Amino acid sequence: MPRSRSIGPVLICDDDPVCRRMIEKKLVDWGYEVVTVADGEEAWHKLKDSRIRLVILDWMMPGLDGIELCKRLRRPGRRKYTYTILLTARSSMKDVIDGLKAGADDYMKKPINFQELEARLQTALRIIGLEDGLIKWHRNLARLARTDSLMGIWNRPTILNFIKEEVDHTIRRGSVCVLFMIDVDGFKNVNDNFGHAGGDRVLRKIAACLKANIRPYDRVGRYGGDEILALLRDCDLECGRQAADRILKACRNSVFPLGRRQDVRITVSIGGVSSAGRAKCDLDSLLAASDTAVYEAKRSGKDAFIMYEDLEKRNQGGGHES
Repeated sequence: MPRSRSIGPVLICDDDPVCRRMIEKKLVDWGYEVVTVADGEEAWHKLKDSRIRLVILDWMMPGLDGIELCKRLRRPGRRKYTYTILLTARSSMKDVIDGLKAGADDYMKKPINFQELEARLQTALRIIGLEDGLIKWHRNLARLARTDSLMGIWNRPTILNFIKEEVDHTIRRGSVCVLFMIDVDGFKNVNDNFGHAGGDRVLRKIAACLKANIRPYDRVGRYGGDEILALLRDCDLECGRQAADRILKACRNSVFPLGRRQDVRITVSIGGVSSAGRAKCDLDSLLAASDTAVYEAKRSGKDAFIMYEDLEKRNQGGGHES
């Protein structure tokens, strides 16, 4: 397997065509994918390709030289770290220090010792691998901090923040969203009969049903206990009704294996509210409306969906329940 598959192509930048071809041939023989350029400006253009993580760079070039290119690479804002080996015929300690201060990771003197270059490339691969592992670790930590560990969906602070942001967006864009509050029917009985471990299995499966029946760009998070919030972006009342119907059917038709000889069927109740046409549209008002609607859905017999807008119409003497 080519060694550069995990890091993308290696960029060789040298205005000496003989030296450039010699380095290219060696790297290809060692299994690397290679891109070559003859000057710093062309190299800078190539480095817009985020797949390039490793650069072998000549110091002395017309126009944009190796030192200036290193400085550009170390400017804030690049998504991934680019490891740079600086080549030069200069040999004084001051030159080495200047090169490293400019942002080079390593330094080699010309003429090149190719056994040494091969070893230094291996070091570069290890450093890039460590850097990528550290970035992945930090991303995982950030995600864990925002995720409910039991249900595998967003936790309470995160889902509430998403709702706040989406409300702001809908006001600015003139679009609409729908918020669901979802409550597991008879959840106390599940805990009483099958223990908290059984209740945990129910919550995990309910979360899986929800994620499978909303769009990839919608948001679902745990509000507390067995209450879940789902935020449907760019969604009108009809879109909301269709989504609620899918969720109700998916939960109703799922089997929850809680006992040795007993499979339990669990349903949910859903209260929804739309951001459209509301005199007051903020997080607190949407939560209050969806809470009122889910309470009515449970009061009406459970395994049901009620839109707050339909409640308002009914209370005014018209409309219908969902």
